[in-house]
Amino acid sequence: MNKNIKITIITVISLLIFLLIVFIVSNIIAYKILCPKQDNTVNSGRFYMIKKPFNFKLWKKLRFKGNKNSIKLRPAFGTEYKNPGVILLGCEYMYGERLTPEQTLGAKLSKIMKAPVYNISIPGGGLQHALFQVESSDYDDEIENSKYAVLLITGEHIWRIKTYSNGYYQEPYVWPVFDINKDGILVPHKYTLFERTYIYQYLNKLYWQIFASFDSKFDLVKEHIVKLNQDLKEINSNIIFIVILFADNDHGLEFLTSPRWYELQEQGINVIDADELSLRNNISISDQKYRIEGDGHPSEKVWDVLAPEIAKELNK
Repeated sequence: MNKNIKITIITVISLLIFLLIVFIVSNIIAYKILCPKQDNTVNSGRFYMIKKPFNFKLWKKLRFKGNKNSIKLRPAFGTEYKNPGVILLGCEYMYGERLTPEQTLGAKLSKIMKAPVYNISIPGGGLQHALFQVESSDYDDEIENSKYAVLLITGEHIWRIKTYSNGYYQEPYVWPVFDINKDGILVPHKYTLFERTYIYQYLNKLYWQIFASFDSKFDLVKEHIVKLNQDLKEINSNIIFIVILFADNDHGLEFLTSPRWYELQEQGINVIDADELSLRNNISISDQKYRIEGDGHPSEKVWDVLAPEIAKELNK
């Protein structure tokens, strides 16, 4: 073997080692940025450089069964009533983060409407989780027994929809993400090995938040909601789907106030602005006095105001 070939081989090997080091270091940095230091639910501080593919049943098992700080679904309220029920979908706002079950929207709606209310909202979740829940068949009975399905959307959902990992919960797997394919159909994203790394997830998150156009973001949100409506009606053809827009101060205000929301009306989906409902009572739910102190999530006062107004909208 001549000298030039030896030099070439050494150079290539050195370059590969260098790239591997860069990859590992950048991945660790991304991990530190994405995942704050805290002892929480799932990975017990273990470092997952390459995350596992999303598995809905495993995810539910990890999130809801017996883990430290794990989250339990809210209990159903009003199961003694014979009226058709309401199923609630969404994130920690609809779930009632830091509230007792009796303080949540589900409990208050059940009392007002004298109907069963099934709250399957997931703290930290996005629209893709609602899709996976409905398509899992785990909640077919609740959907079949409901007249209404209510989805609450906050300003964060426009970026959660493309977020591959949740830094707060540090799941050791990638989140479910859907894409619009060339035929305009919403399909689950198939991850490459590199896409499961923290560095890719972090860069993708930055791109989606900063560089992706507003219309492309809204198109993806819209397709999730339309698909969710279709899935619900496949289980219960008479169910009425309602979307509640919940403004979180100025966060995502452009998203929540976009005139494009009315495009959903053409799909038979009702859209309600929670702030408009609260203004009927001469208050604004964006006011910090209606939020949990030091936390920012809606307090019981918010649902005391909104529950009667939401019930009126559902009974129209």
